[in-house]
Amino acid sequence: MFSYKLATGLAFLGVVCLSISCTQSPTPEDQSQSSVQAQAKTERATQPHSHDHGVPMVSADFAKVYYDNGQAKFLDVRGDHAFGAERIAGATSVSLLDMRQGILPDWPRDQLIVAYCGCPHAMSVEAASILIRRGFTNVFVMDEGYYYWKEKGYPIEASNDPENALRRMTIRGTAPGLAAGTPVYAAHDKTGQLEAAAIKADGSFELHLPFYGVADREPIRVYAEGREATVGFSEAGGGVLLAQ
Repeated sequence: MFSYKLATGLAFLGVVCLSISCTQSPTPEDQSQSSVQAQAKTERATQPHSHDHGVPMVSADFAKVYYDNGQAKFLDVRGDHAFGAERIAGATSVSLLDMRQGILPDWPRDQLIVAYCGCPHAMSVEAASILIRRGFTNVFVMDEGYYYWKEKGYPIEASNDPENALRRMTIRGTAPGLAAGTPVYAAHDKTGQLEAAAIKADGSFELHLPFYGVADREPIRVYAEGREATVGFSEAGGGVLLAQ
């Protein structure tokens, strides 16, 4: 009888020990390995990648990491009017138009720079290309542009001036004979606001204008490769033909 009770007790203790062993908390080594795997997965999903024009790009989420740790200078290339209305908090403004004239930020050539626009990246890619040609070695473009950053709730500064409110317009058009990838621009010359897009393989293009303080029917100049047309501003949208 005693042997039977002893054997039964030992069996019960074995089951309890096995249960504890199976449900014990992860060791520090296990937790460390899990953390490394999660970090690697995140880095693969958000690491810088190359644009078609060879300009390095980062997602807005990855740019926010640069922002939070103070590594990067953020460069707004939309122009002073849009910059004055709203911008990434702490950013510096040097417009694409000024950069074409050789006006560049006064930063060390190895400074980490994240350039952005709003279209979402056509102008900032051109601006980054200028910086790279002028010897800047650590330049990236924020892929999704300023308005995605804003929608994510990341830090911005804004004037909140009702007379300079954001208005949007979409211009759809065609430019027969121009090669795919050719940049096409829409400019509000009164305020210096500019947006850009690329012509598609079928010769069509679509410009999305987030312009500030523009009244209905004010002229928007659309141009590409020496061709030009004008359309009145309208939130209902508009169409244009850039003929030869």
